Amino acid sequence: MTQITWGNPYRGLCRNGSISLPNGGSRACPQPWGETTDDYGQTLLQRGPAAYVVRSPEEAVRDTELGYTWRTDALLAGSDFELYGQVLGGYIYCAPDGSRWHIAAMYPTVQAQQPLTLSITATRFGEFDGAMPGTQTLTATLADIGQAEPDPAKPVSATVSIAVCDLQPDGSRALLMLYVPYGVVQQWGYSNANIGKRPLGWLELTLAGDATGLTASLAVIRTRAQALGAAVVRQSNWSGSGQLTLADLTSTSVDMGDYTEVTYTYQAGLGETFGYDRLAADNEISLSNRILALWYAGVGFEELTLDYSWTESGGNAVPQEATSGRRIEHHPKAGGDVTVVEDSLSHQVTRSGQMAGAVNIALRRGAEVVAMISGSSSNAMTLSRVLASPSGASQSWTETGSGALDGVSGAITEARAFDANTPFFTYVSTSRLAPQLPEPTTNLPRLQALAGGFGAEMYMTAWQRTNVAPRRYSNYLLGLLVESGPYDFDTAVYLYARRTTAAAYPAGIDAGGLETNAGSTYYGSYNPATGAVIRDQTEPVCWI
Repeated sequence: MTQITWGNPYRGLCRNGSISLPNGGSRACPQPWGETTDDYGQTLLQRGPAAYVVRSPEEAVRDTELGYTWRTDALLAGSDFELYGQVLGGYIYCAPDGSRWHIAAMYPTVQAQQPLTLSITATRFGEFDGAMPGTQTLTATLADIGQAEPDPAKPVSATVSIAVCDLQPDGSRALLMLYVPYGVVQQWGYSNANIGKRPLGWLELTLAGDATGLTASLAVIRTRAQALGAAVVRQSNWSGSGQLTLADLTSTSVDMGDYTEVTYTYQAGLGETFGYDRLAADNEISLSNRILALWYAGVGFEELTLDYSWTESGGNAVPQEATSGRRIEHHPKAGGDVTVVEDSLSHQVTRSGQMAGAVNIALRRGAEVVAMISGSSSNAMTLSRVLASPSGASQSWTETGSGALDGVSGAITEARAFDANTPFFTYVSTSRLAPQLPEPTTNLPRLQALAGGFGAEMYMTAWQRTNVAPRRYSNYLLGLLVESGPYDFDTAVYLYARRTTAAAYPAGIDAGGLETNAGSTYYGSYNPATGAVIRDQTEPVCWI
């Protein structure tokens, strides 16, 4: 009897529509499609309990020559669950009686706190006896999907999308991630766009039964409160406001016979009045155990979490005024030019501020640290407005700063002069720690958690910025992306160099990463059948 081996012998990495074969050759292959960047690299492992491969020595030699790879498993790839270039649009359930079923479910966008009903069509799959395919229609209902808002004052999203993020190889259990989709995430800021999907919780779809009858059920695995973890948000308010009335000139006159001597000096409280605000910053945003990914691990689950801590303190001081000197003029009684005998008048207003901050971001799998980024900054500044001096009026801003982020240190001294039209102590600009500048406006270095708490941007100094965000390469592969660079005044952009950290996948860590690069190299994929990893690619890649 002749043994026939069924299946697809072309297995490997698909890049730009071509698969690399183990014999060094290549073969055209449809590139798996992704709804978002990370979906291009998505893989799901399937393995039927009865699958086996037997190859004779002669067949093994020929397999090597042809670049064949025979395996007892299959990978579903991309957003559409593609199998060997064919769109399945679902996965396969291998029942205990040996029957196989194509599971197609409608995953609706649901209201976060409403019941969920899944309509599932199960169709016999992989039958070769000529019989008509059997179909069963299943319904799985869950009254509470675990999405009660943990903080009604800061809602996350009114609607939730659903995606399969992991499978048991026989298809009996599927992890469903509840998430905010990319189009919404992107609006929150650059760093958050790299996460692609913002996880809000996980459900599990369980299938049981066989050709005599299938059943489907849903259960909550992680609620929204569990997915978002613990959070501390402490933000300071303006600590006070006030008004400062400047000094103004007063004069005295003495009759000197042929001329009158006029002496000008400053007297407090006679000049312009302006308002100012004071800021005493004592801010903190910290997150712990924010779940980025959930995978099957034996009988339980493996969590990949983000811990994030940002603090800043400091503020600005009450404006200070200093006056000194005098101006003496001789005014001839018979007319003619006024003679300035002395001019030592000085009138100066200054304001100072300082800010210190620290940031720490850690990617963890359980208690294990996959990657960590930390840094601190310290800056001080002085604004000066010389209203009168022998050399004329002037305004200036001087800032000094130093910091270290991601192992890179930096220091600056910025000094700038402004003309009389630059807002200084006005109601518009006194809420700031620096004068109002043309865009892009910067003041003391900021450490800011972007909306949603998935990334951070830190101004190590006023003109040196670093962004840190999780990078979701695929459903099974996540790391951190770090961008850092100085501001280019000519092109009005930050000149970022990018690097990536170690990345985690189920039961392992890929210690590699992108050392430094100016481009956007973010695609990646993990092979759950072999454990192979590829990432930081300029074009979509996926294992098939």
